[in-house]
Amino acid sequence: RDPGRHLIEYQLSNRQLGFMRIFPAHQLSWFVTVGCMLITTVLWGAARFSGPLPANFLPWHALSQLTILWSVTLMAIAMIAVVRAHAFEPVFGGLDRAVRFHRIVGPSAIVLLVVHVICLALGALNSGASIGNLFIPFWSHSGRSIDILAFYALLLLGGLAYDRRMRYERWLFVHRLTGLVFLGGALHGAMEPGTIADFEPLRTWMVILLLAGGASWLYRVVLFNRLGPRYPYRLETVVSRGSNIIDL
Repeated sequence: RDPGRHLIEYQLSNRQLGFMRIFPAHQLSWFVTVGCMLITTVLWGAARFSGPLPANFLPWHALSQLTILWSVTLMAIAMIAVVRAHAFEPVFGGLDRAVRFHRIVGPSAIVLLVVHVICLALGALNSGASIGNLFIPFWSHSGRSIDILAFYALLLLGGLAYDRRMRYERWLFVHRLTGLVFLGGALHGAMEPGTIADFEPLRTWMVILLLAGGASWLYRVVLFNRLGPRYPYRLETVVSRGSNIIDL
């Protein structure tokens, strides 16, 4: 140890090292994801197939329910992956692997949300219901206008997230808004009457996912600057490499 330098030391417990030997980080995160998806699917199946099915439930209404539940599950896991918490390091394998994992799981949640809306539209066409209730806010009293607005907001924010012309600071602000809007829409949907509200185990599981995702977003976006780990640094050299690249 050089007394004149500040070093960052990172230690893993024996239990964490044991996890990483049995399940490499790039695999353990996917095992966790598949496990959570299976739990969501099994609980949904127990809720829907324990009694008589509603008319015109299969296939589009069933797929619409499954895809939105899968979407919420993936989004919660995506937010937990980049929370930068020491306890989750053995699962996601550090920030670099966690970011790569997040870049796959996060957009997948948005794609499932789009599939959910498409299935709802196909189900409405099949049953002769109004399509306006699905795509036009405040179309009627029976339409879920908040969910429609949240859906369009997520599509807009998701599209902006891939705009390479945007400055990084602005991109990061937009990206963080995506998680907040998603959580708000999912929470509103979970409180509406339906499969989640009618089956206590599924409702409890979804509440756990929403609380975990919400707590991760709150910690990373709002509280991290105050509660996150801080280390002292000493700047020794500044070398310009050209093209606005600087080595510190």
